[in-house]
Amino acid sequence: MISFYIIDMGTPSFVMASYCASTTTKAVLRSYAVRRLRPSPITVIDAVLATCAAYPDFSHVESGSGPSRRDYMATDIVGASNPVREVITEALDLFGGDTSVAFLLSLGTGHPGAIPIPADGGVDPYQIMRRRLNDCEKTAQEIERQIGPVGIYFRFSVEQGMQGSLADQAAGPGWLPAQAEAYLSDVGTSSRIDRLIGNFDAASRYITLDQLGMSSPSCSRMRLSH
Repeated sequence: MISFYIIDMGTPSFVMASYCASTTTKAVLRSYAVRRLRPSPITVIDAVLATCAAYPDFSHVESGSGPSRRDYMATDIVGASNPVREVITEALDLFGGDTSVAFLLSLGTGHPGAIPIPADGGVDPYQIMRRRLNDCEKTAQEIERQIGPVGIYFRFSVEQGMQGSLADQAAGPGWLPAQAEAYLSDVGTSSRIDRLIGNFDAASRYITLDQLGMSSPSCSRMRLSH
């Protein structure tokens, strides 16, 4: 659920959050200026914490003071748990539409499987967390349908083993790496990793940001540029 991209002081980075004062508004916390907007006056640590501040499980994050103070929370309410579309938008604003793209990499937190309604009608906080994970997978599937045929979109997320009780699994620190290792050893996953690595060297295998930002029907019919 953490939406953070490339922690590097020399590389443009951003995270998605939302404002406590307006929970339906997305807040883009940037390390760079864009559209005459200055970089966000927030520390990297506070920005990361803001992406994790999922109500009601975690407290919001305060940044600044006086009129400049902003209170942030996670983006679950505004539907940006997997902000891959925002990545494309930010890249367009920062680099321009003619910029070439070799690949778009998306790292997921695991597929939660089917999410039933509790028989007793109660609200299980761990089911709420799984719903947030499921929102990430829905977005990933939509993007795969839209730009998957182009050959530059790579999504990696554990597909099996995340469906059980998160409360029980969290008690065992070895559970998560075990699921990740099993996923990475899968033949299909290894093949996708090889294709991703191949895109580093395939100079002719790219599209532009303008093409990547096109609507779903047009994007799915695109051919690789040369």
